[in-house]
Amino acid sequence: MSPLPGDQRTSLNHSEPYERCLQELRQPQPDYQLAQLYATLSMEEAIRDVAVQLSQLSARLHVALKRL
Repeated sequence: MSPLPGDQRTSLNHSEPYERCLQELRQPQPDYQLAQLYATLSMEEAIRDVAVQLSQLSARLHVALKRL
């Protein structure tokens, strides 16, 4: 796989991969490989967010069950 344009090594802000994916797809001649990369990064971010939320919920449930 070829590197990102300009060999960007900085991390992306929250939801930036999603925005970049849409931006690339709106181009007159989109780079579908780059759009797919951003879509994959966006999906990874969403899954990570869900995992954190599930972990927090699990911890709350554990505490609540101990109180019963």
